[in-house]
Amino acid sequence: MNIECSNDPYLSFTRIKDCPFNFIVIDHRLYITHYDQISMLREGKYGYLAQITPIFIFNSTSINLNNDRISVPKYTQGYIDTLNGALAFECSLEAIINDTKLAPLGSLNDKTVLVVDDMHANRLLVKAYLSKEGINVIQAASGYEAIEQVKKNNIDLIFMDIHMPGMNGIETAKQLKELDRTKPIIAISGEYGEKIVSDIHEVMDDYIVKPIEKSTLVSLTSKWLIIKKVTD
Repeated sequence: MNIECSNDPYLSFTRIKDCPFNFIVIDHRLYITHYDQISMLREGKYGYLAQITPIFIFNSTSINLNNDRISVPKYTQGYIDTLNGALAFECSLEAIINDTKLAPLGSLNDKTVLVVDDMHANRLLVKAYLSKEGINVIQAASGYEAIEQVKKNNIDLIFMDIHMPGMNGIETAKQLKELDRTKPIIAISGEYGEKIVSDIHEVMDDYIVKPIEKSTLVSLTSKWLIIKKVTD
């Protein structure tokens, strides 16, 4: 990493206008004393690049940030809880990376995701989770409907239930891959026998296990719509 150090948030935030950073790590004491500048940053006063840059707080004192949530308001994306050892710091940073929290804020805005499931309640749950991230969600109640939606809409990613009446998720995914092999398809299922796992790996790109948790759903979406595009 290329690192720039500063003890003045105002000067650092001003610099981001011309020199973008992937993320900001700030001592929680400076965060508190310079809260006005951080608020201005999130309002776009220091430019769009600064506005979407993730901020993480680290602890340079004996205070445990996990028990001091009052000092960590909404403008931050996470914690690096210790600087007391290289291994602990690396583990904390690795957890942030794995949770895809280093993605620029709003990276999922205006992405379009297709949710395919014959159960209406399941589709609504996934839609509720993804809509809060600014994602456009299209629904399909069957494999046949999913194929029609893909033909009509510019879809970035597909969440596909495995067990559906008529055309199941595996067969639907095969037909969708014939239309566009680059479009990622993520399986959704609560059953993972050896045959199902083999079929999923053959025709789909990833999977998520029921019951669905929001953090896992958003992480997978970020993985395929943000991180994969950057690394590819």
